[in-house]
Amino acid sequence: MSAYIKGIDRNQISLGFGSLDDMIDGDNKVRAIDAIIDTMDMTKHEFVNSIPSATGRPPHNPASMFKLYTYSYFEKIRSSRNIEKECTRNIEVMWLMEQVVPDHKCIAEFRRNNKKAIKSAFGEFMEICDELGLLGKSLAAIDGSKFRANNARKKNITVGKAEKKLEYFQKRLEEYMNELDENDEKVERTKVKIEELESLITSMKEQGINEISLTDPDSRLMGTANMGYEVSYNVQTSVDSKYDLIVVTDVLTAAADQGQLYNMAKQTADVFGSTKDNPLTAVADKGYFEGESLKNCEEDERINAIVARPDERGNEGYQKSKFIYNEEKDQYTCPHGEILYRKGTKKQDYSNKRACISCKFREQCTKRENGRIISRSEYEEVFEAATARFNENKELYKQRQMIVEHPFGTIKRTLGFTYFLTRGIENVRTENYLHVMTYNLKRVLNIYSTPELLRKLAEIRAKRQRRSLCFYIISPFLPLILQKSRKYTARTEILAA
Repeated sequence: MSAYIKGIDRNQISLGFGSLDDMIDGDNKVRAIDAIIDTMDMTKHEFVNSIPSATGRPPHNPASMFKLYTYSYFEKIRSSRNIEKECTRNIEVMWLMEQVVPDHKCIAEFRRNNKKAIKSAFGEFMEICDELGLLGKSLAAIDGSKFRANNARKKNITVGKAEKKLEYFQKRLEEYMNELDENDEKVERTKVKIEELESLITSMKEQGINEISLTDPDSRLMGTANMGYEVSYNVQTSVDSKYDLIVVTDVLTAAADQGQLYNMAKQTADVFGSTKDNPLTAVADKGYFEGESLKNCEEDERINAIVARPDERGNEGYQKSKFIYNEEKDQYTCPHGEILYRKGTKKQDYSNKRACISCKFREQCTKRENGRIISRSEYEEVFEAATARFNENKELYKQRQMIVEHPFGTIKRTLGFTYFLTRGIENVRTENYLHVMTYNLKRVLNIYSTPELLRKLAEIRAKRQRRSLCFYIISPFLPLILQKSRKYTARTEILAA
């Protein structure tokens, strides 16, 4: 008698395994992934082969391929070769794919050939989340984080680095030339290196750029929170406050977040269907405090932007905020009551040389020979309005970090997506949508159990089918309905006049 639990003999023939469906529990997450993708319209998103050809070899079903990618990223599997392996050994994947096994090239090509479709499908997933009641659609937090690119740091070159390397190899060449013939091979290699560097420097200067990444040309060297500098991309997100779902995302090659406030807030307002009467409140840190973006938010009545103002910079004594601006007279009053007037052709510069020279507090205020100069930005009124709005909503602003930091932490730490596998900004954007969709899916499955989610998705599909049927029935009569509506509107306006 064996001392251990004994399994089934590998050579024993059995007919009792049952179907694949019997092996997948009713609360298994793979059933939720399958139902979510089935709720989407592949044709609307224009996935490749969403309308299969009547002739030729049958293609893979794009819905199945999208399910495969969604499941694989959920399980932290991103390599196309590793995804292919899962199709042959993972029962959940076999069930999901109905035992179809695409090769790694087909898997990689699906992601590469469906960039716009994957972005569009992410948008529909957010619509489904809205129909599930998971979006608050009133408060969103905006932030950015750096994710490493598929480009080694030593493969990132600046003009300065290239010129230093060029100088080094030129010196080495001189040394080799002065030595024995045994250095002939080194001389040739060094000459090739010098030619490459000279060509690279010339190319960068002609393009007007100071930096280039040799493996992924779109990536840039960026400062990161914990690792100094890494060749990276800047991932932007807008996170809804209700359940911390990411509703809008983008990828930038610029390290700074400045200039992205309105871009992200506008896209979020579009997703939420925000209006003047029901505006979006968008909160962001001081990195987003930038004139044009703030002005655009001010002019868009759907957006109420609450952004922290950066600390005042400069080594002069009194901060600019201590100088009071008089809009009617277009002048500043200094902390000691002296008037600073607008000078010269630069409308934004204000000074009073005579008062500054004789001022006994001058050493505390400035070291400039001609006295203190106050520069007024063309966006100063926008800055003042934004600062006042921030001061009135400090308690609301405190929620920003709790809302927006959690998703980045989950994506990087829990899911392990700290870097991109793909290269080139458009490919990276596609991969980022898969990262974000995986995070959102994880949140949804934490909120709803799989059976509950399946029931709700079935209700959504039934509701959509009813709407589609209703539209199909009334579509022949739409021109007549619109015509009568226009006549009624015109008649009402005449009577009102």
